[in-house]
Amino acid sequence: MACAAPAPPPAPRPAIPVAPPKEARTVDVDGVQVELTAFVAARYANVTEISVHATREGTTHESTTAKSSFVLTFGADGLVTGCRGQRVASYLDGGKVSHETRYQEQQGYSGRWKRGEPWVDVELEPDNKTCPQLRRFVDLEPKPWRLRCLSVARAGPLSSGGLVCQKTNRAESQFDEEWGHTLSRILPDRWLVLGPGNGLRVTWREEGVGLHTEKNAVVGVTPAAAPIALDAWK
Repeated sequence: MACAAPAPPPAPRPAIPVAPPKEARTVDVDGVQVELTAFVAARYANVTEISVHATREGTTHESTTAKSSFVLTFGADGLVTGCRGQRVASYLDGGKVSHETRYQEQQGYSGRWKRGEPWVDVELEPDNKTCPQLRRFVDLEPKPWRLRCLSVARAGPLSSGGLVCQKTNRAESQFDEEWGHTLSRILPDRWLVLGPGNGLRVTWREEGVGLHTEKNAVVGVTPAAAPIALDAWK
């Protein structure tokens, strides 16, 4: 009686090559390495609350509270619309000065955006149809905004991803249109920080003694719980 030969062992399967993990794409911003993400045309927004309580030159006290908002909506067709606004109340009081500043401002924009490498270039022209204009000065008209933006995974206090932008045509403005919108403690220099979806809530808390207390300001950036409206600054 013949015995059956045992079946040969199965041939080993070739190993499936595993792609190495992709390195995070970064860019140098004035000595700071910033991790980038792919830009998606969508709605980006923020609302910023500023509080300053400081003593200047020994005897002059500054108290400033402000609230601003900035909303930009990017279309897949390269068009962009936006609205920015703010309200400010500021007091200086001391032995040689007593001064109060109050104003409200709102300006709408429309324009175009273009994807670069690695920047997203944005050109905004004043457009009062986007949101009603509320001028800070009777005789000074807001100028266009030219922005260069980065889509980032994180940047300074921003840890949830968003858009950080610099205004490149500051010299064209007749007054400081950026104040309350761009901050100096996101990245080196002044940056506008915006979040997708509901947007971002930004806080600036500054206090101390001297002329440069902004160096120690505490900045917080968190995702907004609900969509930020065009007039969230009110």
